[in-house]
Order: sequence, then C-alpha cells, then structure tokens
Amino acid sequence: MLDLKKWRRQGKELLFLARELIAPRCCAACGAVTEEGCFCEACRQSYLAHVRETFRPRRDGYTAALGAFGENGAYLDSWLCLFRYEGLVRELIGKLKFQKEERLLQLLKEEAQLALPSAPREKLVAAYDLVAFVPTSPERLQRRGFDVPREIFSFLAGKEKMRPALLLRVRRTPPLYDLNPQERREAVAGCFAVAAPYRQQLKGKKILLCDDIFTTGSTLKEGAAELRRQGAAAVGALTFAASREAAAQAGEDSAL
Repeated sequence: MLDLKKWRRQGKELLFLARELIAPRCCAACGAVTEEGCFCEACRQSYLAHVRETFRPRRDGYTAALGAFGENGAYLDSWLCLFRYEGLVRELIGKLKFQKEERLLQLLKEEAQLALPSAPREKLVAAYDLVAFVPTSPERLQRRGFDVPREIFSFLAGKEKMRPALLLRVRRTPPLYDLNPQERREAVAGCFAVAAPYRQQLKGKKILLCDDIFTTGSTLKEGAAELRRQGAAAVGALTFAASREAAAQAGEDSAL
C-alpha cells in the first residue's frame, strides 16, 4: 500500500537538500556560514543550557546535564534540557509550531543531535527501556501536519525502544502559553492516557518522555503521572528547550 506521508516527507527532504546545494546555510544569529543546524558553533554555545555540578554536567564541549528534578510529587526522576528557551531559539520554535515552517524541523533536529552527541546519547538511552513523546493534540496535529517532539527526537533510538504512540491525548486542552502555573496544571489534568496495547507492558519499565519545551513542567509531569499510574518504575524527561524559570528550578548556573 502506498504510504503518502512517507513519500511526502521524502519529497520535502529532497527539496531541503536541493536548497542546501543552491545556497550555503547561514547562522540564524550572526549570518556566518555553517554546515549543520541553525547556528554556528559560537552562537550555539550561547544558547546551550548550563547546569550546576550537582546535576552531573557532561565532560565534553557541551554543558547540558541529566540530574534529579527534585520537586516532591513531580513524578519526574530526571530532566535533561538542551537549550534555553529564549531569543532565536524561542523564535524558531514559534515559527515551526505556529507558522508551520516545516523546513525548521530538520534544522532543529540537527541542533538536538549536536547538543547531544552519540556517546552521551547512547548512555542516556541505555538508562531507559522505552522512549516516548508528549503527544500533540489531534486537532493541532491535523492543522500542523507533524508532531514536533517526535520529529526533533526521532534520531534518539531504534525501533526496539521507540514508542511514538505510547501516550495519547484523550481530552482537548487550551493553549497554555497565557496561563499561570496553577492554571496550566488544571488545564492538563487528566488529558493523557496510555494507549491500550501498552497498558499491560509498563510495569517496572523506565521511560524517557520527550517534549519540545519545558516551561512550568505541567504537561510533562501530567504525562509522567499517567505512565506511573500504569506501572512505570521511573520516568525521565528530555526537552529541546526550557524557560529561565524551569532552568533556575533545576539549578542552572549562567556563570558556567
């Protein structure tokens, strides 16, 4: 059977490559020619998240770190953030999600790969049994045509660990960006459910739950709570970007 979505995606990838051949890629911040992602190396460093020593910082050129997210009842055992959700990072994610600039999917995926190179990536994924994603609502998915977390983090693991349909949105939620933390928690309460085929398979499992943005953490915590209700032993979070407030909550040190 012809897979139209697959052919559509492959066609867009070819168009992306053709565009790259015609004109050199430039850094979105300073305009310097760059070969990968949205930024040159210097500008990328300015957006990468910095976390204190207590959060086990990595020893390579990047400073994103995996550590305990220590809020009681948060349901998250760990949280790894790659970029600060500010400036051009925020602007690019906004264009991707709300202006449907799909070309940015590949660029942000490359940025995630650069911020999480193969060695630490393999170590991270090895710590979990399954990799899942915070799902986009069916209505937004239909309008947008793609699921941002799933696309950006599609490089993480092979089919043996990837479970893109593990978590479902079962209740419509309003846009969260204008809501305060308490309103966000109330808006997402009960909005997720584990898909029926997986409900008897999560007992004792460690699950890495991926999302694009961590602001107050309400969405991730609600997803993690549902996974735990279905028997998951541990839930870690991986996000492309995080707000200053979230980074401060996790112990970010801008001096690093």
